[in-house]
Amino acid sequence: MEIIKYKDLSNRDVEFTLDLLKRVLPELKKINNDEVYNFALRCKAMGVNPLIDVHNAKFGDAEQIIPIVKKDFYIKNANSSKDYAGFKAGVVVVSAKDEIIEREGTIVISGEELVGGWARLFTKERGEYYVSVSIEEYIGKTRAGAINSMWSSKPATMIRKVAISQVHREAFPDFTGTYSEEEITESEVIDADVVVIDDVDETQEDKTEVGKLDNSENVKKFEEKVKSKINIPVPNPEDVFN
Repeated sequence: MEIIKYKDLSNRDVEFTLDLLKRVLPELKKINNDEVYNFALRCKAMGVNPLIDVHNAKFGDAEQIIPIVKKDFYIKNANSSKDYAGFKAGVVVVSAKDEIIEREGTIVISGEELVGGWARLFTKERGEYYVSVSIEEYIGKTRAGAINSMWSSKPATMIRKVAISQVHREAFPDFTGTYSEEEITESEVIDADVVVIDDVDETQEDKTEVGKLDNSENVKKFEEKVKSKINIPVPNPEDVFN
């Protein structure tokens, strides 16, 4: 059994086997091992730690498995950049007088219609980045088509988070290829009925098995196999992470 090793965007050591990855993200059990490997290599290429940063997974437009990162992933990693200077974000509403108003925060008063969210990110050297998003495009729904509980109870908070995620991806290309929890509806994940385990307590047997395995050659062989089968490039880990 192979071990995948690399440094994530926060320069933390990441090390896992596919079995451990499937224990942390049980929905990956719904796909075959080649697809799980592909998902692991995508995480490696992007510097994402699937054991800590990833909440779930979805199929992308090219049938690739895309990491759905946890809500603090973008801000936490952006803060490690010396160029990052913070952000502002809020909601877009239409007033009773049909005026479009961008308001910082999440307050929507009586008589206003919430139509979207916005975010502005500041950098020290590259200027500002701005995005606005429509609530109609991102409002979360269940597989039955009903608005889910979070979007029903906190729509302003959720659409603001979508805007924050998007502006951070636009400003920091390293985040490209991921989605945030708020951007994904239940119908898009591999299996929305599976309970996601955030914290895994490895047994001594798991740790011993990991310690004995040397998979560097096997991982390289599989990376070559993946390169020949999928459309996205898989970077040489020695070039990217060393």
